[in-house]
Formats: sequence, C-alpha cells, structure tokens
Amino acid sequence: MSSNSSQPTFLRIVNEVPIRDLFFKDEGGKANQITIHVALFDRQGQPVSHRPGPLQRLKCVLYYENGQVVSNQRDVLVIKEGTNMFLSREGRATIQCRIEEVSGSSKKTHRGLKFKIMVCLDTDVVPVNCSGGG
Repeated sequence: MSSNSSQPTFLRIVNEVPIRDLFFKDEGGKANQITIHVALFDRQGQPVSHRPGPLQRLKCVLYYENGQVVSNQRDVLVIKEGTNMFLSREGRATIQCRIEEVSGSSKKTHRGLKFKIMVCLDTDVVPVNCSGGG
C-alpha cells in the first residue's frame, strides 16, 4: 500500500463487477439506486492507504453515451440523501445515486440515449494544486 502523498494520484471505480458491464433498468421505483465504489491509486496503480491534509470533495457528472454532458444534471442525477461525497483518509468513497427522468415523456428529452456517470474531484469547491501552462 502506498502512502507517498507527493506522487500523482487518480480515482478508479472499484466495484466488484466492472461498471461498464452493469446495466440498470428502471424497475422497483425510487428505492432502487446505483452504488459506485471509488478508490484513490498512485501512479504505480497501488491503492493509497493514507492521505494527509484536507478531505477532498467528490462530484458526479452525468453524460450521455455519446460524451455530451446532460444539461439538467440536478434534475436527472440524484445523489442519495446521506451519501458522504468526500474521499476518506484511506482514499475511498461509496456513492449512492439514482438517475431520474428515464421513462415517459422524458424519453424525448434524452432521445433514448444511455447515460454514463463520471466521478471526479470537485475542483469547483477545492481547486487541485497545479501549475499553469505558458
């Protein structure tokens, strides 16, 4: 396990079944949800076991399968109440969410396209340390 905080790190989805192989159908009502497990890894692909410093906030962004961002994010992608949107000190998080507006009249809005969810650091709240290009 890595603990070198000066190395570049990246988030990876670590669900038992690869998320690209999962298909969620809107059955069972609003009680159904998508659970996404993410973990922080170092440049060598090793899990980060300890992160000093402030907690890092995560965000989810909803895309269509063609890469276009869904315009009405807050109406369509709903994060379950009580979900902790911060990486733990061990570099892990579990996000529970639901995609609304996938049936009925909203099918015209989404044109029958599938959705993708991207989990990333919320740099709008806490900017990532970086150097500007010149």
